[in-house]
Amino acid sequence: MKYIALLRGINVSGKNILKMADLRNTLEKYGFEAVETYIQSGNILLEAREKSEETVTRDLHDLISNEFGIDVPVWVYSAETFVQIAKTHPFDVNIDLSKLHITFLRDEPEADNVAVCASFNFDPDLFSIQRDYIYIYCPNGYGRTKINNQFFEKKLKVTATTRNWKTVQKLLEMIQVG
Repeated sequence: MKYIALLRGINVSGKNILKMADLRNTLEKYGFEAVETYIQSGNILLEAREKSEETVTRDLHDLISNEFGIDVPVWVYSAETFVQIAKTHPFDVNIDLSKLHITFLRDEPEADNVAVCASFNFDPDLFSIQRDYIYIYCPNGYGRTKINNQFFEKKLKVTATTRNWKTVQKLLEMIQVG
């Protein structure tokens, strides 16, 4: 089975330094196959035999913690699930895709928290909450928006990590090529 794994907080501001070559070698040493990474922020394509998303998530978290002494949140999606998320978005087809992001949520938020979050308007920024991920469009740039990981974590009460559309599309390409 092919999986996409996302790590939060790797190689950011000099903290949680983890060389992707070391990570790839360690993952292969522990039985993961066809391991590829994209940029230095913890985007991984890998294969695991007869394991669920939950098992791969736990195994990756424990392996990174035990081998590198780094405790970071890990998200794992089957290739099929990631393709469904990455192929489309709910916004106007003519938007500037360089301003599009996906926030991945650790768990599906409770309906009451989604309703509270959805009541906020940050025009011109837009967001669309799906089960356990959120499409975000920030025409003035993600660095300038209030709808970031901290906002969603506070309102939805779940851990989040965000990837820009370019990264999501590159991971999608890796799935289809790999």
